[in-house]
Amino acid sequence: MQNGDPAKFILLHKTTGTIEKEFILPTGNPKGTHGQFRHARMTDSGTLLVAHMDLGKAAEYDLTGKELWSAPVPGIWSARPLKNGNILVTSTKKFVRELNRKGDTVWEWQPADTPDFPVSNLQLATRLSNGNTLINNWFNQWNGKLDPATCVDILGYSDPTPERRTVENSAVYGYQNRTRAAGAALNIGYDLGGVTLTSITGYNHFRRVSGDD
Repeated sequence: MQNGDPAKFILLHKTTGTIEKEFILPTGNPKGTHGQFRHARMTDSGTLLVAHMDLGKAAEYDLTGKELWSAPVPGIWSARPLKNGNILVTSTKKFVRELNRKGDTVWEWQPADTPDFPVSNLQLATRLSNGNTLINNWFNQWNGKLDPATCVDILGYSDPTPERRTVENSAVYGYQNRTRAAGAALNIGYDLGGVTLTSITGYNHFRRVSGDD
């Protein structure tokens, strides 16, 4: 995706750099490039699914640029195709919805469904293989002071089940991975005839602990 005036979809061959497909995408404000798009995805059927931020809709296109489907989504940030053919959309208006091809809402999450988990800014959602939905909550310094007691983990996500349960701390309930690495220092001197060139390498120590639900 290329925000701009005009905005474009470009399918680029990574190895050769050749542009294989390209077409212009509609926008609400051609000059306001920052608010045009954040997310677009190629679907398994070879179409393009776009979250039109400044048009407030999700839309699907074939690779000639023909619109095949669309549905209004106020405040849309992202759209993701699901295996059942429906579309999972995330909105900055603080909702996540599953839409069918008629544009009807067949499933929805709102902050009131998990009142113990404060939401500042929704951006992404993913349908997991077990049927649960993983929701991203974006937080930065403009959202106020971070309260560690209300955080699920450093990624800031919740996983509403049909019972509206919140994911527990992944370091306790999930898979934990530990990585450690170390290095040594080495100095080498080169006599270049009146000038000495010294090559110095340093010591490093790396340790990481990560967890997954």
